[in-house]
Formats: sequence, C-alpha cells, structure tokens
Amino acid sequence: MSLESLSQQVDFFLTAAEERRYQIATGHRSPADLGRLFVDAASLFSTTRIAEVQRALAGAEGAEERRLRGSLEFLARGYATRAAAPALDRKLSWQRSGYVRVGEEAYPLPEISSTLRLATQTAERHRIAAAYLAELGDRDQLADEYLRRHQGGISELGYGSHLHAFQVLQGVDLQELIREGERFLSESEGLYFDLLDYHLPRAAGTSRSEAVPADFLRVLNGSEHEADFTTGSLRSLVSALAPAGVDPSAEGRISIEWGAPNERTVAAHRAVSIPRDLRISVAPAPGRVPAAALLYAHGAALHGAYTDVRLTVEERRLGDEAVPMGSGKLLESLLLSPAFMTRIYDLSRSKLADYQGLAVLCVLYGIRRDIALLSFEAAFHDGVAGGDEYVDLITTATGIQHDRRAALWEIEGTFASSSRLRALQLSAAHAALLRDRFDEDWFRNPATGGYLRDLFSNGRRYSAAELAVQLGWSKLGFDAVLTGLTSLVR
Repeated sequence: MSLESLSQQVDFFLTAAEERRYQIATGHRSPADLGRLFVDAASLFSTTRIAEVQRALAGAEGAEERRLRGSLEFLARGYATRAAAPALDRKLSWQRSGYVRVGEEAYPLPEISSTLRLATQTAERHRIAAAYLAELGDRDQLADEYLRRHQGGISELGYGSHLHAFQVLQGVDLQELIREGERFLSESEGLYFDLLDYHLPRAAGTSRSEAVPADFLRVLNGSEHEADFTTGSLRSLVSALAPAGVDPSAEGRISIEWGAPNERTVAAHRAVSIPRDLRISVAPAPGRVPAAALLYAHGAALHGAYTDVRLTVEERRLGDEAVPMGSGKLLESLLLSPAFMTRIYDLSRSKLADYQGLAVLCVLYGIRRDIALLSFEAAFHDGVAGGDEYVDLITTATGIQHDRRAALWEIEGTFASSSRLRALQLSAAHAALLRDRFDEDWFRNPATGGYLRDLFSNGRRYSAAELAVQLGWSKLGFDAVLTGLTSLVR
C-alpha cells in the first residue's frame, strides 16, 4: 500500500462527500443519499485496507505515524458509516423532507428549530414541540436502526466497545473529559441557574418548572434583543476580521450563498476542498442564533481557506476535528465581547449589561448540555442507558425538562459532543491569548491578522490538546472557559 496513493483517494472521497453534504444541507439534493457514497467506495472502506494501514502504523514513527493514525480513524469511521449506509440515508431523507403537522399547519422538519425559535406565543411553541416529539417517537426505528448498524460496524473492526473504539481512534480520553465536565457542572451551577431563572421568563414567558427545550430556543435567539439582531446586520459579520487584515473571502476561496429573506434557517458550511473551496449558505433571519451560526461557519471556513496547501492531505483534512471547530467557536465568541457588540450593534450600556448575562447563559447551556449528552452517549454505547437516563442527565444539567422520545435522535454515533466541548476549550484559550496580546478589540487590531493566519495555516497538523500547550496552558480544559464567562457577569 502506498501512503501517497491512499492520501489521494481520501482527498478525492472527502471532496465528493463534502459536496454532497452541502447539497443535502442546503436542500439542493433529494433524496439525502450520503450513505450511498460510502457504499460506492467500498474498496476504500474495506477491512483489507484498514488492516494494511494498521500494519503500516505498527512500524511507523514521527510524521508518518501521525498521517497513518489520521487515515486509520477516517477509514474506521467510514467503515462504520458504510455498514449503516441504507439506514443513514433513510434517516437523513426523513429529516430533510418530513413534516410536523399541527392541525391544518405542516412545518418542514429542516425548519422546525427555526419555527420554534421564532414562535413568540408559549402555547403555540409547546403545541409544535409536542407534535415534533410525537413524530420523533413514531419514527424512532429510523434512529435505532442507524445506531445499531453503526455500532455493529465498529464492533466488526475488533475495537471492543464503541467508547473504547473512539478513544483509541481519536486519541482522546473521553472518560476524563466526562469527569472534567462533571466538575464544570458543579462549578458553574450557581451562575447558570441564576441566569436561567432571570432570563427564561423574560425571553420565553415560562418558568423553569414548566420549560421545555423549545422554550430555551427563544432564549438562545435573544428574543429580548431581536430588534438589535436584524437580518441586515448579518452581512456585516462576514467582515468581522477585515480590520485585522483577514480577507473575508480568503482571496475568493470562501463562497457565501445568501438565501431568500423569508427562509427560516441559519448557516450551513462545508469544506469541499481545503484550502480551495469552502462554502457557506445562510438565509438571513432575525436573532442571535443566525448571527452565532454565521460567525461559527465563517471561522471554520477561514481556518480551512488559510490552511497551507503544502501540508499533506492528513494534515489538512483529517486529524482532530476540534481544531477547525475551535476557530469557528473563536469567531462565535465575539458575540460575548462587549467591544464587539458595542461596535457592531451599538448597544447602550444598560442594554449591553443585560445582553451579556443572556449571552453567558446561552454558552453555559450549550456546554452543560453537551457534557450531559456525552455522559449519556458513553453509557448508551455501553448498554447501560436509555431514554430515562437521557431525561435525567440532560434535565439535571440544563434545568429544562427533556423528553425520552428525543434520546435516540440526540446520539451522533461519533461522540461529536466531545469535539464541540474541546473546540470550546481551545477557543477560550485562543481568546484569552488574543485579549492579552492585542487588547479587548483584538478583532480590529492589524497585528492580529498575522497571528490568525498562522493559526489557520497549520490546518489540523496539531491536535487541540497540543495547541493548548503551545498557547501556554498545561492542558486543554475548562478553566479558561469558566474564567472568561464569569468575568462578563461580575
């Protein structure tokens, strides 16, 4: 087996897969036949090919070892996806083309989160949410079949449990991340619930004892500040780093497709080819959620577009997903910055103080939910958790009553919640360094551009944990996250 030949095949497949994912996400491809790509590439995702990589890895060192480890993880994930391909396509097709029916109304599933987010009446929001949960319950065999087949694919590779397999393949101690997450839940509990009890009634018109996840979507959208987050202001966010010398389009390598103003979706992005073809699709809508989604998508796209083309395929496209996600989270964190919010949205001092508390609550909710979700996923794959455990873990962490019918639909199969958590940890470390070096308005300091372009240029050469050490931290963790959030609400 030639490593260079394998790299070319991986690059070719990833380009085709990202293209298809983008088409599915933007509604330009139906049915949602992503799994079919993995079936058609059966020779790439074969046990023979995986065994070849494993044998080569056993005698490899240095850069070659890193490349082979990235390839092995990619092939193993691909093998499991191929095993679950028909079930994946049935699940995705329903999620992209199904409807939630409430009386005479039919709400497209791809827009259900946006529909709930923009529903101003609590009773209406609860009716739609209840109908959506009923649909999930009626279709849970789609999610169950996909998960069982995906688990089966991993088991066939001989890695043991699903949790153990991904710890080996990703090189991440998920159990340690769960333990660190539990400490974060304890340390942030007082701050989180104080903010929740203040903002939830104001934003969603309900109390904690009666709230459901759909109500928190109103909080996430910043319903008290929707007049500030207009659809027109979204376009200005794309140029957030222009004063720092970072070209918004990365010299044309990033393309942004703006949807019709009446669409109720947010931003989708895919790295079709790194660094040459990064795509973002956004349909303008009011509120904080579209702004956060666009900033995140643009940060991740900039990371890909400024990746050094001379890096190997593995260094550009494989490796730790938390690294480009961390760049996305770094830009998204601008919505926490008083300097940024004052400059872009011209908030008054009193309105800014209120908004800061809301923004911190939104971030804390996402972290606490992902920590609980990771714990649930680990227990589920070990066969010791189901719907009741899901409800207990997520409800305890968020204070919002969840429903067991959503449990199977929350499991992503690849512990993506761990990547989101580590990406947030990395982005907090980056933000702390940027503030120390370039002040609170680092996003408009010309000296920042060189630092960011250097960061992006490394692609995925280093893991999130390695980057944290390079930034001066002893290890990746939640300390910078909690310190930064606490400082905003003193």
